[in-house]
Amino acid sequence: MKNTYFLVWISLLLSGNLVNAQDSVVKINDNDIFFFPGLYSSYLVDHKNELKISEISSQKYQSKFIANKTETPNFRLTSSTIWLKFKVLHELDQSPYLEIINPALDTIEYFLFNNEGQLVHHHLTGNFVKVEDRMIRSGQVMIDMNLNENFSYTCYLKINSKSPSITAPIRIASLKKYYETKHSDSIWQGIYFGLILFLFVYNLFLFSSLKEATYLYFAFFIACMGLLFALFKGFGLQYIWSSYPYFNLYSSLLGALAGIFMIMFTSSFLNSRIKTPKLHTWLFALIGFYIIIIVLNLANVHYISTKLLEYNSIAVLFFLMFVAVKAWKNGFEPSKYYLFAWSFFVLGFVVFLFGENGLVEANYIVENILQISSTISILFMSFALSKKINIYIEKRNEAQALALKTAIENEKLISRQNQLLEAKANQRTEDLEQTIVTLSKQRKDLHEANNFKDKIFSIISHDLKSPISTLAGLLKLMKTKSLNENEQSKVVDTLELALNSTKYLLDNILAWAYKNNQKEIDEIEVYELTEEIFHLFRYQAELKNINLKNMVEKGFHIEANKNMLQLVMRNLVSNAIKFTKKYGTIEISMKQDYLHLLLFVKDNGIGMTNEVIAGLFKANNHMSTRGTENEKGTGLGLKLCKEFLDKYNGHLEVESKIGEGSTFTIKLKNAIPVLETLFN
Repeated sequence: MKNTYFLVWISLLLSGNLVNAQDSVVKINDNDIFFFPGLYSSYLVDHKNELKISEISSQKYQSKFIANKTETPNFRLTSSTIWLKFKVLHELDQSPYLEIINPALDTIEYFLFNNEGQLVHHHLTGNFVKVEDRMIRSGQVMIDMNLNENFSYTCYLKINSKSPSITAPIRIASLKKYYETKHSDSIWQGIYFGLILFLFVYNLFLFSSLKEATYLYFAFFIACMGLLFALFKGFGLQYIWSSYPYFNLYSSLLGALAGIFMIMFTSSFLNSRIKTPKLHTWLFALIGFYIIIIVLNLANVHYISTKLLEYNSIAVLFFLMFVAVKAWKNGFEPSKYYLFAWSFFVLGFVVFLFGENGLVEANYIVENILQISSTISILFMSFALSKKINIYIEKRNEAQALALKTAIENEKLISRQNQLLEAKANQRTEDLEQTIVTLSKQRKDLHEANNFKDKIFSIISHDLKSPISTLAGLLKLMKTKSLNENEQSKVVDTLELALNSTKYLLDNILAWAYKNNQKEIDEIEVYELTEEIFHLFRYQAELKNINLKNMVEKGFHIEANKNMLQLVMRNLVSNAIKFTKKYGTIEISMKQDYLHLLLFVKDNGIGMTNEVIAGLFKANNHMSTRGTENEKGTGLGLKLCKEFLDKYNGHLEVESKIGEGSTFTIKLKNAIPVLETLFN
């Protein structure tokens, strides 16, 4: 029996609600007040998102509308389509405007039916509609109701939203009344976003000055919160991303980024790696959940990402409080300032969740509690950061004072030690300088010895080639031809001369080497020396039919180093034969220039270009050029000649023209003539 009474009571209650939903009418009769149709409305939830206005307005579905009992209809986070219905009686001469004070709703469709049940007006708006395409160019949802005077209408609102909760605070008023209230709201919102921008720039400045990552994380957290509230309040769509309304779908992304930066800020501010090492790992595990939310949101799984953001944010809020408490217990004083500042945000988020889930009546405070509490937390957190800076400065000053005291004591100790070390250092410096001098001399001697060795080998390889070639040619001649007695005698004489010349060359080189290349002065008869040189190369010249002419004055004696002069002249005559074609002429002449002797070795060979002449005496140029009969050389002869002449105060010059030949001039600056020669 009791159950029967209960069922009857429930039926009467529901029927009363339906009657209320069908018979209640909003009378619009004053331009200076707001009308709130929430209590006069009824709703229907389309779980499959399939119903159309033609079906909703039919008698079949009219009975399924449920009366709304709150001034602000709240359907929480849902993927279903919400249909709102209310009746209005318009008694003014100007059509009013309908505002839904939740700019974050994705799509809102407005349908207007007259008394005869005919659809007379339809309008689409919401987050997906650009501000420039709206009837009123504003981030807020404003709809011209299109009502005529003294007529009654039935209004339907079709609401879909994939990310924020479907909370629909509805009010109706004239456009003038809206502008009066929007002015004060815009001022407060302007102050809020100006403060957010200032704090963002201020913390970036602190980061660039102090190089402390805590300020960077806090600046990014502030930026994410500012963008999130810009999205919720419609300012983002109106001023920031007006051409990209689909960006409003990524509120979960902004919320997840804000959570990530808040965790990183908390870890840095509380120094969780040191103060709470066991909890530090869990902080980054929560960051992992936020990353999953970001991925889902970017994959357009908006409903699930928003739900996960809600649950993960609850866990993060209280876990950060727990970490701060543990850090405070471990003696980290700035934690208490963090706790005080963060508690406002936690309290505001809890009230926000209650309002989202319909646990508290929605009103102006509840609708804006998250923005208010986050602003207070950000301000107090800035003060906490300032306190941390003061603590940091105090500790730095203490450390500097201790360092200064230690430095003074160390300076006294170092001064005493320096006096002892200075004497040792002076003694060691003297020893080191003496060692350096000795090593430098040894290095110089070693370098000179190596150069001397290289020159000896170069001379041997270069100057032995000509006589050995002569010997080889004569032996080949004797082997291949039948010679008579006169020819054999001539060849034997030539062999003897070549062997004597070679032996003489080796004796001179060895004697010169054993005496460490000392400068010896000999008396030289220049004509005879020239004849010896020509006789040495006579056979090679005959092979090319080259005429050797000795134009030196007979009986002219000088004092000079004979070995040096022989080596130079041998090399010059050898090169002249090498680069003179058949039937050419090579002549040696001389000229006395006061106390200087000039010897000229001239040929009418192939000649040289200026570029070739410029590279003849370069130390790093070892190129060997083949002669007119493909003769091969070492590429060292002319450089050795120049080095020997430089050593004995001599000089070697060259003049040449292509096709006309070359003239090498040996200038002996201190070749002193013998007095008998001068008298003669």
